[in-house]
Amino acid sequence: MPRTKKQISESTTTQVETTSNLEEVIPTPQTIQAPMIDASLVELQIAGYTIIPPAENLKLDEVVEEPEQLADPEPEQNKLLFDVFCKGEFVESCLDGSQKLESYLKKNEDQLQSWIDELSQPTNVEEDLALFNIPDNGMVYKSLRQYYSQNGLAPKPPRVVDWMTYYMRKHSPITPEEIAVLVKGDLDFSFIPKYA
Repeated sequence: MPRTKKQISESTTTQVETTSNLEEVIPTPQTIQAPMIDASLVELQIAGYTIIPPAENLKLDEVVEEPEQLADPEPEQNKLLFDVFCKGEFVESCLDGSQKLESYLKKNEDQLQSWIDELSQPTNVEEDLALFNIPDNGMVYKSLRQYYSQNGLAPKPPRVVDWMTYYMRKHSPITPEEIAVLVKGDLDFSFIPKYA
């Protein structure tokens, strides 16, 4: 249905009145006079983060040093002792860091190094060389020569010639020290810590 001029002007007046009512409901922002503050000296908090100004902008009249706190004398610690055993038999108790304890440790170190050197020596035993260099041998072949001739292969020098290299390949990753203990057994001296 077509509207008349009077109806159109009444609806326009209603819209204007509604708009003016909104202005009364929503207050206009007011400016508040605040004292002047140097912003570089103030911590700012924006979106939940605290922004601290660099220290060079801060001016202090006096540097206050904290008094030194005297360290409380430590109560005497229990001294660490080690019971030393040679092949399972008690030998003696030694203080941590003592010369006696160091000598036992040095003996273990020398023994371990001799085992590593022994396992690293090349061998000429045919069965050992066959074990080292024939994959999945299962001890079928007694020598490399037998393996090469029965399989129609040209003889060639062995790639692995010592026990250490063999074990390093077989049990990789493992250290020479671990191999020596694995093959030869425990070292002569063992230690059990205790407090005095």
